[in-house]
Amino acid sequence: MRSPLGVGSKGLCINPWFPETPIEHVRDKLYQKWLDNGVGFIKTGTLVTERNEDFERIRYSPWARVAPGVEGFFNATSHHMMGRQQDTLRVFELLREMTRCYEDVPLIASIAAPSIDIEPWVKTAKVVEDRGADLIEINSASPCTGAQLQAVLPPEYAKWGTMIGCEPILLRPIVEAVVKAVKIPVGVKLSPEAGYPGILRAIHASHEGGARFVDMFHTTVAIAPPDIDNEGKGPYLMTDGWNPIGMMLGEWNSYQCFKGAALTSLHFPQLEIFSGGGITKSSQIIQAIMFGAGAVEVMSGIMFHGNSFIRKSLTFLQEYMKKHGYKTLKDLRGIGVQYVKPAEEVFEKTRHLHLKMKAETDLTKCDGCGICSDNICPASYMEGRVSKVDPDKCNGCGVCVLICPKEARKLVFQD
Repeated sequence: MRSPLGVGSKGLCINPWFPETPIEHVRDKLYQKWLDNGVGFIKTGTLVTERNEDFERIRYSPWARVAPGVEGFFNATSHHMMGRQQDTLRVFELLREMTRCYEDVPLIASIAAPSIDIEPWVKTAKVVEDRGADLIEINSASPCTGAQLQAVLPPEYAKWGTMIGCEPILLRPIVEAVVKAVKIPVGVKLSPEAGYPGILRAIHASHEGGARFVDMFHTTVAIAPPDIDNEGKGPYLMTDGWNPIGMMLGEWNSYQCFKGAALTSLHFPQLEIFSGGGITKSSQIIQAIMFGAGAVEVMSGIMFHGNSFIRKSLTFLQEYMKKHGYKTLKDLRGIGVQYVKPAEEVFEKTRHLHLKMKAETDLTKCDGCGICSDNICPASYMEGRVSKVDPDKCNGCGVCVLICPKEARKLVFQD
């Protein structure tokens, strides 16, 4: 790939969501701008070739902002987001035509099937391979997949639905069958809903099934907080107060993707990693690479900062590498994994440091707000209008450093 940054063509831009908009307009306004800004790969919206005609297309997507200044949304649409086959294939063909002009910009076809049977997954994989996909991503994560599976699930799951990415026993045979059916590399889009250590079981099933890469994570199932000034109704403007079980996206998902990348690097170093989900800052791209990602999807960054986020982030990455002496991405990739250890092991290695740390107050910054002393800490106390620390009671935990609004507390080594 010409760069480690990529995009998914779903988001707000897949044409079936805006069926009255000419696809040429979407091409010029979005897809071409991604390519012009230096994107390294493009992922298609999830393609489904089985049974999807049974589900009504939804032509809008209700959103609710979390809070002013927070780069994140709740999305009320989860069950009917997959476009019809003819629509998604039309977008696929357009993206295939555009990326063919770039030898180093692969097109990744995301596929899914509302079935636990293997045949429709294989059928869809062969369709996209025949039409020129460079890689295939098995989408085991989307909430819509779980909703559409309810009619065909075993009884113990039928009540709630499931994501195939949460059930290794369902995931592995699908991965194996798709890998055997096609000649191009196959990977798996994982689900954060698998949790820990469930995500390791899902990665293991993917690896044992022959996957070459894993992709994590882009949305989390969530329920938006109720409006306390409106009888507890949902905050969406277009749902008449109803609060669907939908999705959460934005910066908080970056912590999920960091976890997934680090765990994959630690336990399954043979797998390539596409990281993403909540990447809204250029520095988070570097953090994902430090945990082993070879490529990073940046749709959240584009949503909040525009298409130029790709170009600006590539410039940021180049300047960062030059400043710190990294000549290639290989020099940077995975360097943070060596420091990821179980908490108990870390504590034992650093016990001697904890015992020597004490908090101190910078008297030039303390304004006497009293937050640190009116808290859980037994060592902080007020002396007049200044907060001070009793060193005999301080264990160096650092909580006061974290909560001080004036940055008037610091930890120092003491003999």
